[in-house]
Amino acid sequence: MEAAELYSIEETRREAALKGDFRRIEQINQGLFKRTEHLEHFQYRFPKIEAELAKAYLSKDLLQMGNDLGNADQGNLPNEDITQYKKFVEDLLDVDLSNVSVAHVPFDYSKAEGQAISCGKDRHVVVLPPRGQAFLSPDLLIHELGHTAEYTLRRKNDDIKHFVNHVFLNETIAHFCQYRYLKEYGTKTEKISAMNSVIPLYMMLKARIAATEMKLQPDVVQTERLVSHKGFADFRKVYSTPGLKRSMSAYEGENFYRLYHMSIAPRFGAILALKLLNEPETIKKLCVAPTDKPVREILTGLKLNADKLLDFSKADELFKRFIAGTL
Repeated sequence: MEAAELYSIEETRREAALKGDFRRIEQINQGLFKRTEHLEHFQYRFPKIEAELAKAYLSKDLLQMGNDLGNADQGNLPNEDITQYKKFVEDLLDVDLSNVSVAHVPFDYSKAEGQAISCGKDRHVVVLPPRGQAFLSPDLLIHELGHTAEYTLRRKNDDIKHFVNHVFLNETIAHFCQYRYLKEYGTKTEKISAMNSVIPLYMMLKARIAATEMKLQPDVVQTERLVSHKGFADFRKVYSTPGLKRSMSAYEGENFYRLYHMSIAPRFGAILALKLLNEPETIKKLCVAPTDKPVREILTGLKLNADKLLDFSKADELFKRFIAGTL
């Protein structure tokens, strides 16, 4: 498949996105997968950092901080002029987002506040909930625009072999943009709210580790069997056992293999984003780095200290410094 053909398919998908026709989008995505699954450069890349992620740690104090805030709406877009948000990302990553569209359309936003959809070199689209129907703060829009920035930079030279994003690094880049915005303009409450998107998947990381230790079969989330595991001690203290069960039930029955690679591991790109919070030039390099390798090899290839950057045991300290404004 050549770039021009892919761009044509994506243009059709873009039109469907602007209409809110997500059934059509799914049909296009499935068709695209079938046509490209045999191509090496279109295959999904696992980050291969399971041992590193297993050491991730968020303290009881941090969990309590997030639980005290809850999921209450902590802000909203002050106006519908998105120019200022585009400009923030443009200036941050030296990219032109003038052809990126933002549309409010009906969709299932239960597990995401928005979605960025690639199209051509720079005609990407960000879909958001209809006005007044869901919580949307500036940093969440910045996150989605961060995805479109990577798409644009990655496609600058029409090299289709580098089009598929490394999902872990894709989330790193988007979180970097989001956290930089909060570093400059966010309140403590807004920073805690942003951190709260990581906590449920930290919980599921602990669930996967517990399931492995228990040799649980089938390999799916089984709340009743997992909730008393020692790995959830801090969660039980903060949430109570009934509260923990309610939180885990959102993932009940999900396959751990898929959940880990498609949701848990990518979300921990947020930790790498915090480690690189003051290094926009490094983030720019990640935007165009080849994605056909495990993440450790990609970082090493950029002459970065992979051991230090993939030390997730420091996640608690990083979030506390970020929230306090000292990172």
